[in-house]
Amino acid sequence: FFKVVQKSCDFRRALLDPVKHTLKAGACFVRYSFVNGMPVIEHYASKYCYPDFDQVGELDSLDVMYIYDDEDDKDANKNPKKKWFKMTFTKTADILFDNPEYRQGAEPEFTEVQRVTHGLGWVQGEWLCTDKDKHNPDGWSLYGDILGFIDDLNYSLSQSSQAIGYNQEPQLAFNGMEE
Repeated sequence: FFKVVQKSCDFRRALLDPVKHTLKAGACFVRYSFVNGMPVIEHYASKYCYPDFDQVGELDSLDVMYIYDDEDDKDANKNPKKKWFKMTFTKTADILFDNPEYRQGAEPEFTEVQRVTHGLGWVQGEWLCTDKDKHNPDGWSLYGDILGFIDDLNYSLSQSSQAIGYNQEPQLAFNGMEE
């Protein structure tokens, strides 16, 4: 049974990106649901998720909120408008909200658009994290502490590569430049 479920929802491929994001950022929310009788797995980056846990550490609810460019709604200059997205997952329902326009410095006001009541008693998803911490829902990033070093290394390699490229320029030989 589990092999059939894994195959029908392409379980391995569907979880590859969330696992990579969890290792990179420390946490990720993976949501599973059924659409037209088929299992669907999707994930949300932890920086857009606001989880709330109960006393035993299980998800009580989770808000997903972020700003996106709406390509279907453009301003006078034909640039896509920035809009809010919000969806809430609870133990009894999944709630979708409208998409108000983003205004810098202003709090968005959301209106419920659709509610699907499932009454399962658990959030249809899993909060993946690299570490369990009572005071922080996110785990530790696998390489977050070395980002500065990686930037320095990239800059150094870039400069070395550029110097080697200039040294091999054929223009120097054409102009008769000596060593």
